[in-house]
Amino acid sequence: MTADTPGGLPRWQRAYVVTCLAILGGAFAYWLPAWAQAPILTYLPLERRWTFDPKDHAPTIVYFGLLLWGACGAVAGAALGAAFGRLWRRPLPAPVLRLLAAWAVTGFVLTGWYYTWNLWPF
Repeated sequence: MTADTPGGLPRWQRAYVVTCLAILGGAFAYWLPAWAQAPILTYLPLERRWTFDPKDHAPTIVYFGLLLWGACGAVAGAALGAAFGRLWRRPLPAPVLRLLAAWAVTGFVLTGWYYTWNLWPF
């Protein structure tokens, strides 16, 4: 349990915070375009082109655009976690670490359930 800097977060806790915030940021960003109706990079397979404005084309593939949103959110979450890990001056208590993991798992599961519900044949 050594830290790189005296009095700072231990290295394993920094990695833990970065990982949890990357998962949470990726899950939130993957879900965000559906909620905020933000533009999504869309592939039109019949026309063999990419667009942010698919209009009334059918069929469309938005999966790659959603992955791009999720990857950007994961990078932003990891950067936020890295900044927090550098600025925080003492080790985090176990309840905070458990809560952070619970948020990350909950965000991941709820995002998966949201898209599963949208694909469900109702």
